[in-house]
Amino acid sequence: MTVSGDYTAHAGSVHELEVGTAGATDRLVVGGAAHIDGTLKLAGGPFRQNVAYSFMEAAQGVTGKYSHITYDMAFLSPTLLYGPGLSLMIQRNDTPFAAFAHTRNQKAVANALDTGSDQPPAAMAELYDTVLNAQSSQVAGYMEQLQGQIHAGTTSALLSNGDLLPRTLGKQASGARHATGQDTVLWADVIHQQRDLDGNEDSQDVRHKVGGLFLGGDTSIGEQGWRMGASLGYLENRIKLDDRRQSSRSNSYSAALYGTQAWEMGSGSLNLLAGAAYTRHRLDSERSIFVHQNETLKADYKAHSVQAFAQLAYRMPVSPRSSVEPYASVNWHQLRHGSFSESGGQAALRGNSQRQNLSTVTLGLRGTTELDLSKTTVALSAGLGWRHALGDTNPERELAFAALPGSNFRVSGAPIAKNAAVAELGAELKAGKNTSFGLNYQGQFGRNQDHAGSLFMKLRF
Repeated sequence: MTVSGDYTAHAGSVHELEVGTAGATDRLVVGGAAHIDGTLKLAGGPFRQNVAYSFMEAAQGVTGKYSHITYDMAFLSPTLLYGPGLSLMIQRNDTPFAAFAHTRNQKAVANALDTGSDQPPAAMAELYDTVLNAQSSQVAGYMEQLQGQIHAGTTSALLSNGDLLPRTLGKQASGARHATGQDTVLWADVIHQQRDLDGNEDSQDVRHKVGGLFLGGDTSIGEQGWRMGASLGYLENRIKLDDRRQSSRSNSYSAALYGTQAWEMGSGSLNLLAGAAYTRHRLDSERSIFVHQNETLKADYKAHSVQAFAQLAYRMPVSPRSSVEPYASVNWHQLRHGSFSESGGQAALRGNSQRQNLSTVTLGLRGTTELDLSKTTVALSAGLGWRHALGDTNPERELAFAALPGSNFRVSGAPIAKNAAVAELGAELKAGKNTSFGLNYQGQFGRNQDHAGSLFMKLRF
């Protein structure tokens, strides 16, 4: 706008200044003198730091001052530069990004992003424009999206699910030892599981669905009662956070070796199961954010699990066809994540390789009984126990912004319950002299809950 004579902004007046990426879009040229008062209101944007926005030019100079400058930027502050005209200088203020974050995860990513706030990298210019121009009420929502919690949530899900393989092998090996005197047993087990990990004040809930197949077998070794077995397995893991905008999937391939022994003691038998397993996970993740624009950020990487497990139980008969069995089991699980870099936008993250460990101790009691049904026999089992977890029960991932060196931060996933009740139910039906079919249920109840059902078949030789 151009004024040919003098220009006066009276007390109580409002001068609304809009800017764009190319500079001030509202520019006033005064042919005479300019006298200012009232309020200067900043609008539009984004405003960029260390840029002088010239918005008024007066041929005979400018007198007076604005009484107020109003703006709603949390991290940028304006300063007026007086002279023949008026310019507005925008600078980064002393308010840290973390000042308006709510959770530890939000504060962690806010501090990491803040390391580049004075001189944002060109590859993240639009992202920084949005965050630097944000209102205080917007900051927590932005940080929640930027933190990449799906990577920590995936760690929580895979680490907590490490008990599925030992439980499955224990059930099959126990059945082979108790149900047959034959030399060799082959089995197949189809599994479906739903696991829910409750988040806390820092992390979101994790929903974990698992489906897959285990194939295995064991056979007698020597004359001392030992049985040795092996199994191969495939599991598909689908993991989602509660906000539904972040998910990951893992194709997991496992191999395990195990052995069993039973020693007669008094009227019962002391039974040992011990084994080790290795699992290779092929992971891909996807998360959608809307900060400066819609971005879909993807990554694919690998992880590895190493496990060792053992169970000691004392089986006591209570009738010719029924028994009870108190037991104690331990499981050690180490999860090793490979490094990765996301692609798909300015908010892409990278993660270094790392490892985490979880051990569980379970104490419980199970019982079995056999019933005759017409021309066949069904074996029923049930059990209750208590499980205690040790180690990395609060899984974390160390991440950084891919385009911002030195921006490392740690984000935590849903915690793994330290204490939980466990339950199991089973039924095995003999379909022939050397063949049987069955159903198993295994559940965990506490802060985390899971329900696993399986359908299995056994062949005896």
